[in-house]
Amino acid sequence: MNRSEIPVMLAIECPDILKIANIIVKTQFNNELLGSFLKKFNIAPETYSIEQLTMWGLYGNPVLESLSGHKWAYTEDTLCTLLLEAGFKDIHTALPRFHIPIRDFRVEAEIE
Repeated sequence: MNRSEIPVMLAIECPDILKIANIIVKTQFNNELLGSFLKKFNIAPETYSIEQLTMWGLYGNPVLESLSGHKWAYTEDTLCTLLLEAGFKDIHTALPRFHIPIRDFRVEAEIE
């Protein structure tokens, strides 16, 4: 099998700007409201901080300095459209495997 016959798979996990906006609106950066919000998803309130679910998703983890920065914010639709325009096929979204499901998303795609 030569290289051109092997499909190349891409997986991207990143924050969803709409999910982050929803968290900000629902919690108003208030820890009590955050606890109520997380309980709706059966997540213990102490699992995540407001910063992890909002600011870190937008700007990256400040502890990791520039290694964790985000230069752009996507939704599932905007990233899928971008990948389609770049020539990827079989594009689909899934729950993230390594990131926070109530804040992030995963896109998987293939290119020949």
